[in-house]
Amino acid sequence: MTQAIFLSYASQDADAARRVCEALRAAGLEVWFDQSELRGGDAWDASIRKQIKECALFVPMISASTNARSEGYFRLEWKLAVDRSHLMADDQTFFLPVILDDTAEPTARVPDKFRERQWTRLKEESAVAAFAARVAKLLAGSGSQATNAPNAATVLAFAPVTTASANAHDTPSIAVLAFANRSASADDEYFSDGLADELLNVLAKIKGLRVVARTSSFAFKGKSDDIATIGQKLNVATLLEGSVRKSGNRVRISVQLVKVADSAHLWSETYDRTLDDIFAVQDDIAQAVVQQLRVALLGEALASATEVANEIAEASRARSEHPEAQRLIMQARFYMNKRRPDDLRRAIVLCEQAITIDPEHANAHATIALAWQYSAFYGSTETPDGATVLAHMAKARAAALHALRLDPTQAMPHTTLSWIACVRDLDRATGMREAVAAQQLAPDDAEVLR
Repeated sequence: MTQAIFLSYASQDADAARRVCEALRAAGLEVWFDQSELRGGDAWDASIRKQIKECALFVPMISASTNARSEGYFRLEWKLAVDRSHLMADDQTFFLPVILDDTAEPTARVPDKFRERQWTRLKEESAVAAFAARVAKLLAGSGSQATNAPNAATVLAFAPVTTASANAHDTPSIAVLAFANRSASADDEYFSDGLADELLNVLAKIKGLRVVARTSSFAFKGKSDDIATIGQKLNVATLLEGSVRKSGNRVRISVQLVKVADSAHLWSETYDRTLDDIFAVQDDIAQAVVQQLRVALLGEALASATEVANEIAEASRARSEHPEAQRLIMQARFYMNKRRPDDLRRAIVLCEQAITIDPEHANAHATIALAWQYSAFYGSTETPDGATVLAHMAKARAAALHALRLDPTQAMPHTTLSWIACVRDLDRATGMREAVAAQQLAPDDAEVLR
């Protein structure tokens, strides 16, 4: 097999494809670009098939043009490449999908195989040059395979980007966007949302890191805003985005850390794990993000793996060590965030199941306290009698107090107690005291601030 790169694109995107081709060739790479080398006919078709069979990397170029066309020769090229990939090992890097415009990844009309890899958006010339440099490193043998994830698929290793425009004393900032659900069932959306939410909560506890609240970052879920627009609206230097494909007990998680200023990738990885190993994946991702943010935005040297691991372990202390209990809490939060009476009742049942599995899990009691609080407020239209609302508040208070007995360092139970004191008891002093206690534990938490 040669070290050649095959570019596959719709004819309307020929100019953009040519720019990518020129950048790759300028980096010293061999590129098969049909417009400059072939002239059509049977010989052309045979050459295309031979090149796809022998190339080292296949670069499908995705755009509004490919989305608009239900038929096209590029679709045959994509099929031939996918057919070849079925003969490859799971950790073999072959597809490097790129997006040429503002096309949203979730709505792109592409084979599922393309979605198993991180995509690169090549709207700017600087992004094209950076992409060429990274591909050159990959083909030169410097591709990265996660050393702390035995089943991780090989992906591009993105080096820290020089931040000439960034103030070295600025606080590193990040928004964790809702992860895309690539699973066959829409019912697994709770898992992709929950994983992103868990990472957000862990990162929010890291000192020296500003993390945008879930309400703000998840507002872009399902929308087609580009990196620059999202970063500007959220006022952050970096974005963490990803996708999750869950099948039975196995899960594939792809994540990438992107610098807002120039859409450059600071880090990217794909993990293939079982659900029982999901905690290790969360920790791996959080550790890598913290390391890269400090290097890229503050110019610090890489901290020791042990130092960062200890920091993440402390930030993750609130979660259950029982995978099934933690999964149930993730699912409960998904329904709780919908704020609808039926979904709140479902969230409460899921929390109860988690507590049965892990009775000492403080976060499960804190979550069910918040669910009862929401039920008293948002469910009151279905239960207009005051006795029912007061009963829900009483359950919320009991669960919050129990959560604090198990773990006094949690902020969420204090917010519940503050709300109940103000709304139910009309006790402003206690409400303020609980709110201040919550703020001391989580000064940047959106729920606390609200």
